[in-house]
Amino acid sequence: MSRPPKIKQELNRLERLGLVEPHEALKDEVSYQVHPLLREFVHGIYSLKDQQSYVQKVLYIFLPRKLVDALFIDYYSLGEIEEMKPIDLMDSIETCLLSRNIERALGLLEQYKDVLIDKGYHHKFQSLACRILDEINWEDNNIFNRGNGVKILGSIIQQLNYMGENQQSYYYLKKYESAVEPNTIAYLDFLELAADIGWRDGQYKKTIDYTNEYEVLSEKLQTTRNVSRAKYTRALAFRDSGERVTEALMLFDSMDEELVSSHALVGNKARCYYILKNYSKAEELLNKSLFMLLSETSYYAHSNLGFAYLWLVELMYDQGKIKESRAFFNLVQDVWLEYAPGLISKADLVKEKYRQNSEWNNIEVSLSEAKNIESNFLNSKVSIG
Repeated sequence: MSRPPKIKQELNRLERLGLVEPHEALKDEVSYQVHPLLREFVHGIYSLKDQQSYVQKVLYIFLPRKLVDALFIDYYSLGEIEEMKPIDLMDSIETCLLSRNIERALGLLEQYKDVLIDKGYHHKFQSLACRILDEINWEDNNIFNRGNGVKILGSIIQQLNYMGENQQSYYYLKKYESAVEPNTIAYLDFLELAADIGWRDGQYKKTIDYTNEYEVLSEKLQTTRNVSRAKYTRALAFRDSGERVTEALMLFDSMDEELVSSHALVGNKARCYYILKNYSKAEELLNKSLFMLLSETSYYAHSNLGFAYLWLVELMYDQGKIKESRAFFNLVQDVWLEYAPGLISKADLVKEKYRQNSEWNNIEVSLSEAKNIESNFLNSKVSIG
């Protein structure tokens, strides 16, 4: 929507005076920010409390008045709203950050992070979350004892791992560990996350140790908080260590799909059957898991989609279906380059296994052809072995 001529004139005038500067282009519109030096001047003259009414008025532009008022009264009480545009949320968080209302930026991101993560703005979520975590005092703002705060930490640490930003991921994880007291619920949450990251990085013994520690502490604290998640991560480590695959499958079979993501549970069981060389069962479950993944739109569904494709690369190859194997490999690269470039190395390891197979390496399969092969696989009737 174009701006009225009067507003354009005033913006041009402020820009000529150096008081505002263009920020970024969004859908043919240019947004403006106050010059950093002017912001510093305002922060030096006016306290955060004195600036509050002005910040609220700016946020009224982007968000429902009721939500903004709740944000400044008690941001723990923020409720769900029917619809929020990602751009409006990003502008609101940016406004809070630039006005040094870091706690309110955190409150907004805690409550509405999925608006960004699951609607194609995962890169922006990562940027905003890291800025908030770098500027806010974790202990003073009690991040570890507020449910959404723990979810923010988990989401950003996992996403940094997906994006290949391992150094920053481990920095936050280490800071998390040093900030929470041992033998507490907050430490349980840390152990769950540390086990997950350990598994993703192939540190299976450390992962199992974390889950064992989790189990002992949860019994000591007399809580069942996220016990199913810890058990799930232990099963992943059992399976991928290659030594306890049958035990991993038994753990997966004992889990309630309501407590663990259904598509992930089905897909991980399929991987167990593949390792055990029950290819028909593995194919049947991967077909089911892939169908579920493609029906979802969340960021984590997109990321997990890459695992389903990668496991189909190996399954098809072992069954002599070279073109299908190569097709699914192309689909792995396509989805992980956008959603999880940090996982591409896993695909590279599989490619290296097939380095001596000239047919696999030289066959050309376009992305559109790969999607057709995927569609045919989904529509096939896979028998149970």
